[in-house]
Formats: sequence, C-alpha cells, structure tokens
Amino acid sequence: MDLDNFKNVNDTYGHLTGDKVLKNVAEYVNTHLRHYDQVFRYGGEEFVLLLPNSTPESAKGVLDRLRQGIKRQSVKTDNDFDLHVSASFGVAELLTDVSVDVSIEHADKALYKAKEAGRNKVLVWQSGGSVG
Repeated sequence: MDLDNFKNVNDTYGHLTGDKVLKNVAEYVNTHLRHYDQVFRYGGEEFVLLLPNSTPESAKGVLDRLRQGIKRQSVKTDNDFDLHVSASFGVAELLTDVSVDVSIEHADKALYKAKEAGRNKVLVWQSGGSVG
C-alpha cells in the first residue's frame, strides 16, 4: 500500500500534518483488518499488509474496502482544512516456491501499475507477470 501523492501533503501542509495523515491511515487500516492480519511500515508512506489465509481475489476485496474507507477519512490541518488522501495497492500471493522478497517485488510492480492507471486502485500480480 502506498499513499497517493503523499509528497504533496508534506510539501503543502508540512511534515507534522504528514505524520498525522500516516497515523490516521495506519489506525484505520489496523482497526479494519482481522485480528491476525499484520501491517508493517515499509518506507516513507508505504506499508506491507500481510493477510494470511486469503486468496488474491479475497485480498483484493478487503483492500478495495480499505481503499474506499481511507478516501473517506480526513485529517484536520493547522488551518482547519479537512485533508483527504487516497491509497494504491498491489497484491501478490506468498507462494512456497517463491521468496518473500520476490513476492514483495511482485506486489510492488502491481502497485506501480495501479499508480500508472490513475491511483486509488487495487491491482493483483498474476502468475506470468501480468497485472489485473
């Protein structure tokens, strides 16, 4: 998961507001997943979500609901403006014959395709390298 256009949030509203946005999104995601799902911060505004016992299709459904909910959330800026953000997601299945690093790379490629396709989307890495 990557927050869309997050650099603009920091550049326009400052890093303190950016931090509030990150905390808000992380709290929303944590409260809307199953108790055994896990969320890891993976970079500036990137997160890895681990959804055990999920198929790529069921994960896509969960992430679509999260994506819609994140878009509805708002954070108050210092000048009392309601700031809304969106997120893009890439999904890849963890397979026994593929390393975790390769699976994360696949999810990352699907994420970048989601961003190229207009952001605020969930795309799934398909075996053979296609994204859908």
